[in-house]
Amino acid sequence: MKLDRLGAHVPNRITWQGGVPSAVLVPILPHPDGHQLLLGRRGEHLASHRGQMCFPGGRLEPDDPDLVTCALREAQEEVGIEAREVVVLGQLDDHVTTTGYRITPVVGLLRQDRTITPTSEELVSVHRITLEELVRRTTWSREAVHQGASMRIVQDVFHVDGHRVWGATARIIQGLLKVITP
Repeated sequence: MKLDRLGAHVPNRITWQGGVPSAVLVPILPHPDGHQLLLGRRGEHLASHRGQMCFPGGRLEPDDPDLVTCALREAQEEVGIEAREVVVLGQLDDHVTTTGYRITPVVGLLRQDRTITPTSEELVSVHRITLEELVRRTTWSREAVHQGASMRIVQDVFHVDGHRVWGATARIIQGLLKVITP
């Protein structure tokens, strides 16, 4: 993996004015078995994206000077990762969700590996998967995903700890892999 490529990547920005500006932290943790990506699972009680796998993140708040600050603030609120623990490596292309969010992914490398647990009611669990595993084509499959009562979309998905990762989260991961793999 070539994480140093992230600093040179020029992300595609979406200028859709109707979208809710938001950011996610794409946390990469150092580990003896290879770098790991951290994902959370949203609670079933939430109004949107319930039960889905995600990165820590949320909407840009008035006190956030920029989207990087937003991503780091949300990571602290949701999984207890403090800004001083993260080396921001770069940003990935923006993504738009069906619920109207315009997401800017901020990739950050944690300075050291440690136990991470949910620290807000939004997330019910956290999960790790190695970047090497994500690169393998056998990890991904094409599956039909139902969005709402009437929308069915076939898209790339993968599973981690028995949970399906799809949608914007899967697209962000694919974007990350395109930047860091030869």
